[in-house]
Amino acid sequence: MSAVNAFFYPGTIGVLAMLVAYIVTNIGAIRYPFIAARRAPLWEIVFPVVGIAILVYTIYRSVHGVPFPYDRFPFWVAGWLVIGGAFILLAPSLARRIGQALVHDAQLDEPTAAPE
Repeated sequence: MSAVNAFFYPGTIGVLAMLVAYIVTNIGAIRYPFIAARRAPLWEIVFPVVGIAILVYTIYRSVHGVPFPYDRFPFWVAGWLVIGGAFILLAPSLARRIGQALVHDAQLDEPTAAPE
């Protein structure tokens, strides 16, 4: 394996996974303010929807018609997503504890004071 491949292989897999994470983030941006809290004007839903459309198009262009081995990378990402989803479904309390520990470690569980 060359040095270029050593960078591009995990880099490509990581970018595909990040694009999926951005889509999930946009879904959350739709779900909370527009569905759960109903605090945002409905016309603003267009921004996350357009964001999702652009991300889906970017993923499509990144995986359609690419040469070997890059054509295999979407399956690696999908496999990791399935493993993560199965983990959340099969052990929700453990997943919740891990999430709470991550929030605590990032110090997001305490309100931050505004700088003066």
